[in-house]
Amino acid sequence: MFENAPDLTKMVKTAIRVMVNDYRAERAVVVFAEQPTSQPPTLGVYGLEGDIWSDPTIYRPLLEQVLNKNKTVLCSDLRERPQIRFKPTHRAAACVPLRSMTGQPLGFFYCDHSQPGALDRHFGQLKDMAAAFDKRRTEMLSASLKGQRKPRRISLWALVVGSLALLCLVGAGFTFWYLQTNGG
Repeated sequence: MFENAPDLTKMVKTAIRVMVNDYRAERAVVVFAEQPTSQPPTLGVYGLEGDIWSDPTIYRPLLEQVLNKNKTVLCSDLRERPQIRFKPTHRAAACVPLRSMTGQPLGFFYCDHSQPGALDRHFGQLKDMAAAFDKRRTEMLSASLKGQRKPRRISLWALVVGSLALLCLVGAGFTFWYLQTNGG
C-alpha cells in the first residue's frame, strides 16, 4: 500500500483515501509528529471542520489513550460508554497508533462512522495499514540517515589520508634534520 510512496504527504493521502473509500469512514484523520508529543499535528483530514484536538464531537480521552498508552482502540458504540457526557453523532470510532522505530506513539489513524459497529470488520485492516505506514516511514528515515552518513565516511577517510600524509612529511623532515645535523 505504501511501498512506492515517495514521501510522507503521499502516505497520508493514501491512508485518508483508504479509510474513507475502503472502510467507509465518514470522518478520517491522520495525526503525526516526528517526535513524541501530547498533541501531534493533523497532517490529513476528511469530514472534520478544523482541528481534531478542539472538535467537540470527538471523544478526546480516546485519542489520549492511544497516545499515552500506545494501544489501539475500537469503540463499536460510543453511546454505550458511561463516561461520555454527550451523545456522539458518530457512534463507531477506531484509533490506531503510528509508532517510531522504538515503538513510541508518534500519532494515529482515527476514523469514525454514525452507525454503531460500522468499523468493526475493518479494524484489523486499519491496524495493518498503520503497521505498513510505520514500516515505510522507517525505511524512508533509514534511507535518509544512510545518505547523511556517506559524507561523514568520506570526511573520515580524508582525515585518515591527511593524517598519514602529515606523518610522512614530519618523518621526512625529521630524517632530513637528522642527516643534516649528524653529517650524514
